Amino acid sequence: LAQMRRDDIDGIKKSGVLRVLMSEAPQFNGLPRRMSPTDYELTLLERFAEVKGLKLKIVQEKNFYDLIPMLVAGKGDVIADNMSITKDRLKQVNFSLPVGSSHDQIIVNANAEGLKTLSDLKGRKVHVEKGTAYWRGANEVGAKMPKIEFVSPPAEVSTEELMDQVGTGEIDACFTDSNYTESFMAYRPDVKIIHEFPKEDHTAW
Repeated sequence: LAQMRRDDIDGIKKSGVLRVLMSEAPQFNGLPRRMSPTDYELTLLERFAEVKGLKLKIVQEKNFYDLIPMLVAGKGDVIADNMSITKDRLKQVNFSLPVGSSHDQIIVNANAEGLKTLSDLKGRKVHVEKGTAYWRGANEVGAKMPKIEFVSPPAEVSTEELMDQVGTGEIDACFTDSNYTESFMAYRPDVKIIHEFPKEDHTAW
């Protein structure tokens, strides 16, 4: 179990360890050709820790939506998991300056017949992770197109796993971030973007 401790930067320096909260990464066959958003954030934190003379300790949690409660409970010092800055999250935690940006997207199988625009998803299921900012877009689309069904996968299923399931044809569609899509499509040509939301989100620690 992660040790419960809530410290400011002076306390972290005294301990010599920076505890980084991340959700567990899925294991796929083959390696991505491009660094994932979480890998990029971790690289930045490694540099930060080096400058501050700290050792990194990765604390993994199965579910993305449990990361903030773990941080609040003192089970980690910082979250590095492509987390968007939202009003609801700002009520619970503080964020660093942005380390990245992205747009919400909906992806489908690249070979799916008859799926070219958002309206073609009527009668289909779009998977949306619980506890993510994706539900903002899902509610927006659902209000305009009630025949599109939005469903939450099991809590332990990550965005990358949903993208894999779209590529293999197990599910119709899912929400993802544009930075994840870029990384994923670099080595998986079996998915395509069917819709991108115009609002830009900023990610931070």
